[in-house]
Amino acid sequence: MSGEGDYWVYMLLCSNGHLYTGSTPDLTARYRKHLAGKGGARYTRSFPPLRLAACWKIPGGRGAALRVEAFIKRCTRSDKLLLVEAPRLLTEWTEELPGRGNAPEPADPAAFDITPRKEGEEA
Repeated sequence: MSGEGDYWVYMLLCSNGHLYTGSTPDLTARYRKHLAGKGGARYTRSFPPLRLAACWKIPGGRGAALRVEAFIKRCTRSDKLLLVEAPRLLTEWTEELPGRGNAPEPADPAAFDITPRKEGEEA
């Protein structure tokens, strides 16, 4: 679902009620890995995701996505909850990030095929 050079920054609502933030070039595949407990995220192995809470397409590649991800991780829980309710706020809040040429584009989490697949099953 992502174009050349685009990355995704996402927030997951986990089983313990916390919001996990990450970035990836392929949101659907990454979410499936979280559901399966694979892919290096120890946190979501301990507290599996319940749903994709919010996501943003980040033009400009991995560096831009990592800057936005770090910004969200520094936010308070109340600010993160605001971002879940009003994803467009991220565009305004990140205007001053260094090296950012393009604004984060909010996406509807429901638009992603995030049903778990069985081992070896193809999309």
